Amino acid sequence: MKTLNMRWYDAAQGKSKGLILRSPKDGLTQAEVQNVMDALVSLKVVPSNYVTDYASVIDKATNELFNLI
Repeated sequence: MKTLNMRWYDAAQGKSKGLILRSPKDGLTQAEVQNVMDALVSLKVVPSNYVTDYASVIDKATNELFNLI
């Protein structure tokens, strides 16, 4: 399963906030993600004192060994 992990940072408080989206579309670019993250700040979904810090797409593979029930 792929996830898009996004993080914003408030330097004054030394805190960060994050958002994880499951199953992002393939082929996302840095510009697309950064524009959305900046828009989330301007729409006040993320407080305005936070700035766009980090984003990554993580592809996790699950290898189930057993499922008894």
